[in-house]
Amino acid sequence: MFSGSIFPGGTTSFGFQILTRDDLDAIAPVVPNDPSHPVAVRVEIAMFGTADGEDVDAEPYFYNVDVCNGCVAYDLGPCEEIPEGTVIRQGGTCDIFQDAAVDCCVDASERLICPAQPPAV
Repeated sequence: MFSGSIFPGGTTSFGFQILTRDDLDAIAPVVPNDPSHPVAVRVEIAMFGTADGEDVDAEPYFYNVDVCNGCVAYDLGPCEEIPEGTVIRQGGTCDIFQDAAVDCCVDASERLICPAQPPAV
């Protein structure tokens, strides 16, 4: 669930989650371990709301999502061991785990850091 306002005759964009962790857990048994073979998921999205006290429904639209195992976040190992000059992939522009690879590393507290933070020079 999310909310926002659109002025009469206007447009806007909304960012929202379309696959939850529960959705991904349900899909996981059929996702191969080979990152080059994603499972295609077609999501139907229907926006609705109110305008002038009346219910408004938009036409549904479909969004295709590739679900893969090991094809988005890459663990480079300990952050302090990342070689100088390593180019760190930053992930997607809307969300670091969407649409592009992101390099991650493990800090001294054993936390996964994405995008990776190489040691300061």
